[in-house]
Amino acid sequence: MTDTELLDRCRELIRQQLGWPPVREWNSASFSELSQKILEATNVGLSTTTLKNALETADAPSPFTLNTLAMYLGYENWENFRTRQTTMFTPLSALMPPQRGKLVTYTSFFAGVILLGLLVLGGFVFMKGCAP
Repeated sequence: MTDTELLDRCRELIRQQLGWPPVREWNSASFSELSQKILEATNVGLSTTTLKNALETADAPSPFTLNTLAMYLGYENWENFRTRQTTMFTPLSALMPPQRGKLVTYTSFFAGVILLGLLVLGGFVFMKGCAP
């Protein structure tokens, strides 16, 4: 995920956690209320101006602000948020082991997984049929 995508994800998670409409529909009182909620949850104060800049603009917030927003969402810090979000959205192909010259393909890998599943299922059916 790019930094912009991570920031967008953070904004959306905050909005969802609050159960509020999209940020563009917030007013000054909304940012003030969020500031208070962040203070209560993290013991860190962010001004309404800082929150408006962080949540409404495309500019990247300061590391301090990013860490605080991540903490509000329940993460240790921004780097922890980045790691968890990147891992969560890693495509399956990136999790596959590298080929390293072997003739194993994704098709044969998935065929093997399906065959193994069918063998296990067949074993259960066979064992159930043999039971008195």
